[in-house]
Amino acid sequence: MALASLKDSQKRYKHYFDKKAKQRDFRPGDKVLILLPTDGNKLLMHWQGPFNIEEKVRLNDYIINIRGKRRTYHANMLKKYFERETPTDPMTVGAVMTLDAAGTGIIDHDEEREEGQDDLLDLYSKKQQTETSKDVILGEELGNQQRRQLEELLRKFEGIFSDLPGNATGIEHSIELTTDEPVKSKPYGLPYRVRETLKADIEDMLKMGVIRPSTSPYASPTVIVKKPDGSNRICIDYV
Repeated sequence: MALASLKDSQKRYKHYFDKKAKQRDFRPGDKVLILLPTDGNKLLMHWQGPFNIEEKVRLNDYIINIRGKRRTYHANMLKKYFERETPTDPMTVGAVMTLDAAGTGIIDHDEEREEGQDDLLDLYSKKQQTETSKDVILGEELGNQQRRQLEELLRKFEGIFSDLPGNATGIEHSIELTTDEPVKSKPYGLPYRVRETLKADIEDMLKMGVIRPSTSPYASPTVIVKKPDGSNRICIDYV
């Protein structure tokens, strides 16, 4: 009796589950998102991608190319990725960007960093120099004369041994444009609470010499990317 009742319950549960269930079927070349654990917390899952499907190996298993490595995933961990059509009108591009940023020039970056993201992007957040040429560790196997020569070199090029970002003046690059007519985009809206922090960040970058006031007829809007630690990364949207 108990076994028969259990089988009836299983059939009933399966019937209700199958009402909303959908068959996921992908083809080679399709782009998909994969439900994977974050780097910081293996118990926390989020969608990553898109990645390309290379082949279907079983009824619900697919081989996916992830940064040059072939891995097999079940269909339950996959979700098809639909690419947004790229608008050709510059005004439309600006509107899409504003919509993506929830109507403002701010993008929240709550997700963990992707593998290979360059930590040098965060250097500018330092506002005071904490490292100098005196922090360079010299090899113990160096002789007295070699040590003196190296110390002299360190003093001569002392300016490059800093943990603050600088700029290089030994090279220039020209960008050829498709038209001589200047492109001037309107700035994105920013909440009042963010304007003061943006102003302070700009002043800090001016003091460090990594930016300078511009008199160019071209103008592109500023986008603030909120980093996981709560600080801002200031970007320019060259639409």
